[in-house]
Amino acid sequence: MPFKSITRLKISKSAKTMPRPEIKLEYKEKIAHLMLNDGVNKAPFMSQLIEDWAISNGWDDYPAERTVSRWMGRVREGEIGLLAKRKLFNWPQDMGEEEEKIGWEHSKTALQCLRFYLEGGYGRPSVGITQWFARVAQVDDSSNIQKKALFAEMFWLADILEHTHNFKRPSTTEQELNLAFETSELGSLTIEKILDDYKIQTFSIPKKALRFAEDLPIFGKELRKIRENK
Repeated sequence: MPFKSITRLKISKSAKTMPRPEIKLEYKEKIAHLMLNDGVNKAPFMSQLIEDWAISNGWDDYPAERTVSRWMGRVREGEIGLLAKRKLFNWPQDMGEEEEKIGWEHSKTALQCLRFYLEGGYGRPSVGITQWFARVAQVDDSSNIQKKALFAEMFWLADILEHTHNFKRPSTTEQELNLAFETSELGSLTIEKILDDYKIQTFSIPKKALRFAEDLPIFGKELRKIRENK
């Protein structure tokens, strides 16, 4: 099933008066990822890894070592929202009752999520994505695992933007109604009529969040398709 049949996406223009973040979102997230999951704690080494990563993606706007070091300090101090949920998911370590963990009753679903990402060659999903996958699966009992993963990544991205300075949470009402009405395809006449009746705002991300969004395995793949078709 092509993803465009189950979700409509929109890339919004950045607010012209909004100041730029000290470090672009994709670099902030990459630094946090490398610190949490790879144990990178030295600023010179981190700076070199970020530079290499940026160049491999064709970017030349990577931050200076001093800026990288400053952001690493904020990560160490726990000043970043949802930090623990950025860790890569491991069972059983990330199961439990705490907010940054996944309830034991969702073990089977969490492992299904892990298997989907590993078999797809995407590596381990984050705790945040796995948590959302379990939540989506709880209300969607279909066999469409890719749709569950897609929605999980969209809800996770919305969480990240909501907790990042100078960003706001994109609307996920369309995905909510998709799950509420149990439609397998968002392109069906029924769900389209519902969306039109309720004047639903589509999931919209600013251009300055595009690189980070494209780094998500399933949602990023769909975004790249949209850009290539423009």
